[in-house]
Amino acid sequence: MADKKNYLTVPRPKKLQASKIDKRIDLGEALRLRFSEHWTFEQIANKYGVTRAAVEKRLRKYTKLIKDSEMVEAYDKNKQTLLSEAEFSFITSILGGNKIESANLTALVNALKTIYDMNRLEKGKSTANIAISLEERLDMLEGKK
Repeated sequence: MADKKNYLTVPRPKKLQASKIDKRIDLGEALRLRFSEHWTFEQIANKYGVTRAAVEKRLRKYTKLIKDSEMVEAYDKNKQTLLSEAEFSFITSILGGNKIESANLTALVNALKTIYDMNRLEKGKSTANIAISLEERLDMLEGKK
């Protein structure tokens, strides 16, 4: 009979299903840590008690989308100014007689309206004004209209 060696066997931890790992990683928090706090995948994995690969898999589509988080942050912090600059540049280009290549007037007006609306929203202003007289409002509440 061959000599059997006594081996110390250590039970392997059960592998978690991907869906259970996904639930353990708070996506919003993990994205904030990765892109705003500049944490590594390893640091995030340690926080949630999962593997680095699990974090990479969970954040993969967002890391593909956001190539340079510092540029995104810079844009976000300066959005009002950048939108105002775009609006100003757009208007001066058109008023100065410069044609924007292959764009018809309707497309140009729609582009300007979009930039204008984005700028107003960023400044906390409305993009549409709705006026209802007090009398009309009272009639609506009383069910007359």
